[in-house]
Amino acid sequence: MKKYIYLTMIGHLCTDINQGALPAIMPFLVQQYGFSYAKVGSLVLVANVASALIQPLFGWIGDKYVKPQLMAFGVFLAGFGLSLVGFTESFPLMLLCACISGIGIAMFHPEGGKIANFAASENKGAGLGIFGAGGNIGFTVGPILIAIGMNLFGLPGTWILIIPSSLCALYIIKELSGLKSLSMETKETISKSVHHDNWHGFSLVMAISCLRSIVYFACTTYIPLYFLNVLHQSKDFSSLMLSVFAVGGAFATIIGGRIGDRIGYRQVIMFSYAFLTLVLIGFYQNLSLEMAVLLVVFSVLGLSTSLSSQTVLAQSYIPNHIGTASGLIMGVSATVGGISAPVVGSLADSKGLPVMFLSMAIISAIIFALSLFIVKPNVSLTKHHTVRKMVKNKAS
Repeated sequence: MKKYIYLTMIGHLCTDINQGALPAIMPFLVQQYGFSYAKVGSLVLVANVASALIQPLFGWIGDKYVKPQLMAFGVFLAGFGLSLVGFTESFPLMLLCACISGIGIAMFHPEGGKIANFAASENKGAGLGIFGAGGNIGFTVGPILIAIGMNLFGLPGTWILIIPSSLCALYIIKELSGLKSLSMETKETISKSVHHDNWHGFSLVMAISCLRSIVYFACTTYIPLYFLNVLHQSKDFSSLMLSVFAVGGAFATIIGGRIGDRIGYRQVIMFSYAFLTLVLIGFYQNLSLEMAVLLVVFSVLGLSTSLSSQTVLAQSYIPNHIGTASGLIMGVSATVGGISAPVVGSLADSKGLPVMFLSMAIISAIIFALSLFIVKPNVSLTKHHTVRKMVKNKAS
């Protein structure tokens, strides 16, 4: 069973490499073709919108039909679309390539999140934590891979992105038989033991996820600027804080999932956002470099420790629509965070970065308040022993 959890992690990594790589391609396009920042920024917008808005659709398809091949098609398209960006001078074609990549990303995430849930058995927090960590690592690896490709081949070096996507897609195809068995057996078990979905509970977790996305985008966007403009550090040091954020997020996601399995997902969410509120207030008051670095580490813990718990609860509230839950949590909530970025930026421009962090502390406190109303799902998605044994035998 763990084999399939790590398969979804690898798939998540190879898919989100492309989300991390696209912003890293933008400076090369500006330098090569003289595009404006707004113009190249529209590539990121198109890819993100295409991905976020149709993820629930692919989640619904995955719920209605057993289609683990969506993961293979998705990870391939994510790399294929972006790999073509460096081979055209036409900006409309670049937009099309970015859109193809976004569609691939949308195909992978709901099915990947569902398979990770199924394969995790009773340890869903740990399973979803491992799955989520793949995305964090992918975002970190993407810019590194693009830097290698561009240095070796120039702008056409975007072709390097097709390598991890193709290899991962082939690996998933190789495992399709076992993945289908896992999905069919688990789906049948859920249909026999579950009678209704709790959309009210899901909506509460969805609201928490959307608000968390606003805080996350604000931190990843403005923490480097905080070090640069408030603490007067170098550009390289300021950018390094993003790497700390990404790597720390991967570890926190895994650890948080395991803690959630032990003490409860609601408790992890409550403690995480209570802690995060204090950390963000610290950014508002702090002028010490050493303390600021600690606050970055603490903010990663506050934001990422609860991530897998939120996903597990969302899936548990609507067990008949696990793929849809994954698509909404991973897609729509990210869109909310992206849309909020200009508003948060305007606040930072008018009132300063410390005040912006204080406003994020208020949002984090609101999330904590909402978490107090989380109730335990009426049903458990833990699979019967016979199902676990059957799938385990087929996987081995």
